[in-house]
Parts: sequence; structure tokens; C-alpha cells
Amino acid sequence: MHINFAFILLSICTVLDSAAYVPQIIQLIRTKSARDINLSSWFAWLVSYGCYLGYVLLESPEAGIIFLTVLNIALIITVYTLTAYYKYKKRRHKNITKKM
Repeated sequence: MHINFAFILLSICTVLDSAAYVPQIIQLIRTKSARDINLSSWFAWLVSYGCYLGYVLLESPEAGIIFLTVLNIALIITVYTLTAYYKYKKRRHKNITKKM
């Protein structure tokens, strides 16, 4: 009973965590701007979830938890990549505009 309840709580947390990334991804794509997003924070979350995935694989390799953790990592990578791309694109555009 205790293990089932713990698994349910972990699943709810992980699903809500995954869903929380979606509005950020939509915002990045819609505005094509990453002005207020800190890449260091997203990198820290990526490392954090990578460590968590390692823990899950070593301690309780259950397919559902592994899937949700990998999904979180994929969403973090998506936000990180979009942020880096839009920051680079903006910086490059500024440099090109200055040269003209």
C-alpha cells in the first residue's frame, strides 16, 4: 500500500513537472525570443534530471518512471535548445546590423 501511494505521488509530480515545460516551449516558439530565460538554470535542471535518471535506473528501474524522467529530460533539452538558438540568433542579428 505504501509503495503504491508513493508511486502515485511520484507519478503525479513527474507528470505535472512535464506539463509545466509546455507553456515555456510554446512561448519560445511563438515569440522567437529568449530574452528573460537563464540558460544556467535550465542546464542545472538538465544535470539534476540526469542524476535523477541515474538514480532511477540504479534503484528502481520501472518503465513508467524511466519514461517520465526521459520525457522531462527531453522537454528540458527542448527549452534549453530553443533558448540557446534564439539568444544566438538575436546576438548574431545585432552583430550583422552593427556592421551595416
